[in-house]
Amino acid sequence: MRARAVVVLVAGLLIPAGAMAAPTPAPTTRGVDYQIVPPAPRDVHRNANGPDTLFLNRCVGGCTVLPGGNDARTNHSSIPTTTANLSEFPFSDDDWNAVVACVTETYQPYGVDVVTTEPASGDYVEAMVAGTPDQMGLDATTLGIAPMTSDCTPQASAIAFAFAGNHGGQGYLLDLCATVAHEAGHVYGLDHEFDCKDPMTYLVGCGQKYFLNVAAPCGEFDGPRNCRCTGPTQNSHVKLSAVLGVGTLPAGPTVTIPYPADGAMVDNSFSIFGEVAEDRVLDRVEFWLNGWPWKTEDGDRDRDTYSYTAPANLPDGVIDVEVRAYNDLELMGVDVVTVTKGEACTSAATCLDGQQCSDGRCAWPEPTGEIGDACERDADCMSRKCGSDGNVQLCTDYCLLGIEGSCGDGYSCLAAGADTGVCWPSELTVGEPTGCCSAGEGAGGGPAPWLLGAVAVMLGVRRRRR
Repeated sequence: MRARAVVVLVAGLLIPAGAMAAPTPAPTTRGVDYQIVPPAPRDVHRNANGPDTLFLNRCVGGCTVLPGGNDARTNHSSIPTTTANLSEFPFSDDDWNAVVACVTETYQPYGVDVVTTEPASGDYVEAMVAGTPDQMGLDATTLGIAPMTSDCTPQASAIAFAFAGNHGGQGYLLDLCATVAHEAGHVYGLDHEFDCKDPMTYLVGCGQKYFLNVAAPCGEFDGPRNCRCTGPTQNSHVKLSAVLGVGTLPAGPTVTIPYPADGAMVDNSFSIFGEVAEDRVLDRVEFWLNGWPWKTEDGDRDRDTYSYTAPANLPDGVIDVEVRAYNDLELMGVDVVTVTKGEACTSAATCLDGQQCSDGRCAWPEPTGEIGDACERDADCMSRKCGSDGNVQLCTDYCLLGIEGSCGDGYSCLAAGADTGVCWPSELTVGEPTGCCSAGEGAGGGPAPWLLGAVAVMLGVRRRRR
């Protein structure tokens, strides 16, 4: 494993950068305890006049770091005890451009500009991507280091250090990218996470890392622990969105249906396979037949192929088969093929209850209910989600917890699991709502209704797997 000594004046066990290892903790090394700096003198939020700035400094000709305080504008840092001189980024221009592109992609979902020219004025966070730890009087195993406030508030102008000279070997650029993102994350107020896919981890062997919309435990090497400021878990995506605002979200998963082939003739209970590629983490996969979600399956980080057997009671006719996949940001990817089972329908007599026959397809009418509209069953809602708080039944949909504006004006995103929420009218959210909905496979005469009841997990949204 590789350790990343990423808080003030501490170091961990180094494993050569790029070394391939299973995403599990080192067996004998805990890592480090925090040494922290006082809270920021003021609450730092997204700049009113535009995005925040993250300055990546390759220290051409070397960088001088002065002891005392934390101010990127004057090159002061609380980390060195004496004046330190860092050597410049030791790799090629192409390598530098690759690291910058990787860090930019990692911070793309947030309202921050990643730049390589020092801002002429204003507050900014700086990451010096240069030097070696001994040049700052640190242990030679230190990969990076950054100040972090005791209350996890973001700092307006502070320097994070990613010691480029301590990175090398296979995959060193991806490794260095993760270190830069990790160290800047501490300046923005993030703790270590015990999740191999998040940049705030000490764990390796998971490819490129992304700030995830999951409730992850904190920790270094020897298992999960409570987080410094957020209790049992931390959601790095929500934290950065709150600190920096929302930036440009990436594309959703890439989905391919290898079987059945488009235009195929299929038998009863035919198999459907979906191949899903997602660099982040996959939340769920849905199988839709003629406009209705018949099956939903939780995403699995160690799996890229999902399958479903069409129900035996599926009517004959033309069938549009969709496989939809959603990542942790609720971004969707989809693939569609059209097959024919038996003979195309000619009337609703051969369809399920409530279905209509159109263009040879048996399908329930397209719902018209928008979020907040009254509903009796899922089929009334365009989102296919009808929920209840015990008093009223309304159309709802998934949303991102902790992200301002995730549901739109007049609606709040209410917790329905560790990381997932559902939209509900703000005027109805006094106190904790009750009720649940659990979407199952459509069967018998039509879509399965969402079950009502006083259950703590509102609206039956699945708990995300980490």
